[in-house]
Amino acid sequence: MPYYKSSNEGVGMVILLLIGCFIMMISISGLNWTEKYYCQKYVTNEFIKHNSVETSLDNIDSSKEGKLVRFAGMTVTNEVITDNIFNISVENSMSLNRVVEMYQYTEKRHSHRERRGKNSYRTYYTYTYDKGWHKNLINSSSFHFNNTYRNPKTMEYKNENFAVKNITIGAHNIPVSRIRTLSPSVKVEIDYGKIQVPIISATIENDYIYFNVDKEKLAKEDKEKAKHGLLTDERGRRIGFKIEKYQVNIDRPEIGDVRIHFSKHPNCEATILGKQALDSVVPFKSEFSDIFEVREGNLSIEQIVSEGEKTSGTMLWIARIFFFLFISFGCFLIFARMQYLGCLFALSNSFVVVTGILFSVWRPYQPLLGYFSLGLMFLGCFCSFLIWVNREGA
Repeated sequence: MPYYKSSNEGVGMVILLLIGCFIMMISISGLNWTEKYYCQKYVTNEFIKHNSVETSLDNIDSSKEGKLVRFAGMTVTNEVITDNIFNISVENSMSLNRVVEMYQYTEKRHSHRERRGKNSYRTYYTYTYDKGWHKNLINSSSFHFNNTYRNPKTMEYKNENFAVKNITIGAHNIPVSRIRTLSPSVKVEIDYGKIQVPIISATIENDYIYFNVDKEKLAKEDKEKAKHGLLTDERGRRIGFKIEKYQVNIDRPEIGDVRIHFSKHPNCEATILGKQALDSVVPFKSEFSDIFEVREGNLSIEQIVSEGEKTSGTMLWIARIFFFLFISFGCFLIFARMQYLGCLFALSNSFVVVTGILFSVWRPYQPLLGYFSLGLMFLGCFCSFLIWVNREGA
């Protein structure tokens, strides 16, 4: 009995074809970019292995000028870093952090669906609000109940990082921006005899400075009234000014309360890999990327490279499997009319595509991997040919 294809079925096949082509294009582009990215990392690591040299720590070796050099030692800073607003100072450190947090609301939206009929549903949303300390301002105007849950619009002080101007390791100058936060941050103990807090209502507890801007404004107003005898209680009696009334309750913070603490990045042992330029170290321009490594501790070239290779190898195989499955899915949509053979045909074609990309990307740099991929690609082509020839019998 002859088979007549309906117009609806034809439209459906065209849609599947277009979707399949789109998925394959995106997946092939993604896999190609990923392979090139990790291939470039491989080439860079190989360059580091074969071209980097050790250099003297305490002397500038002119014979190493312009070369990729590696050395390790303790960072040295001869400056005192100061936050002038609070008069907090640290020595033997690469940077000082002022960490400002505000007690604010955060919103969470929860949804649940409820059946309203045979084929209809209605989605309901509920909102919950939590309080907590946050370093950045949270915009409460976007909250669902923004009239009830409001956060302050400004923060009195900002988070800042103060760094030294010069950092050296032996005789070499190291770019401050590359190394200022290398070591783990350590909390700074506040010297109560030196700290200057420009907030009269501030409380200092466990090396934290607590205050509230609204309470601070009220405290300043009431202090001025008390000077002129205008500060009164609820019954109209004159009273003296007591700062405790305006201070933050540390155990029960309120929205808008602010706390500040300080941390530092002390000097540490570091390993540097970069281009020697007189008494400085700068990024070395290789074929694909700029090489400049700053690592904590004393690491050899092999250790620096192997750390990156382990991570890269795992991520690369995850990406390959992910894109292979998506290419297979797109190919299956294109050949959906082949029924169960369409799945095998999609897998074999996807195998051809993936191995073809591996061949084109890796052949110039890893010929063994490239030509092995080429052999697998021909094997995939042969399998696809067999499936296509036998499609009618299926």
